[in-house]
Amino acid sequence: MPILDQTGTEIVHYTNFPDDDGVNNIEVGAGRNCFGKKYFNQCYLTDLSTPNYPHFSQNDNYDEINSHFLDEIVDFYNLTPVRTYNRIIFCNPVGFGFQGKENAKKILNKAGELLNLDGEILVVGNSTNGWAKYDSATKWLGRLVQDGLLDYNFQISALSPLTENHIYRTDHMFWKMTVDEPTIVNQMFTITKIA
Repeated sequence: MPILDQTGTEIVHYTNFPDDDGVNNIEVGAGRNCFGKKYFNQCYLTDLSTPNYPHFSQNDNYDEINSHFLDEIVDFYNLTPVRTYNRIIFCNPVGFGFQGKENAKKILNKAGELLNLDGEILVVGNSTNGWAKYDSATKWLGRLVQDGLLDYNFQISALSPLTENHIYRTDHMFWKMTVDEPTIVNQMFTITKIA
């Protein structure tokens, strides 16, 4: 059965990355998740490689479990800033994020380059994942600001717990990096580009 977004519209594949008009959100490291397409109107899904599942646009009866939803295979860090976005989404990232000062610096500076003013980084993850951990993001953002190592100014939100009744947990399956094993997300926060 086709996957519908939050408005009840069937999700779509964007073929003109990064130039599709009106696509102002991008999910990075999406794997086989379709989170960005379900919850944020007009969202590109990207990753470094193609999951070993057929693309949903090639399946007449695609579903969330047996399909991947990527619009483009691309390295986030090599994205040329030919345009900017309102939102960059990281769903339980592994290998990039807030594990250590240098990783945090790298992801924040690249995100700042790709975000509109007042654009946000949305991080949804498991509290045991050091790459997506709120405490790590807060710690390293503070240290990077203190040391003057960021090219942009950011403001981090309060932590939002994702309880078992939250729509992201009741209505969506998240997958680990291996794309073969589900995972549970239990926290969410945003980092907004303020200058």
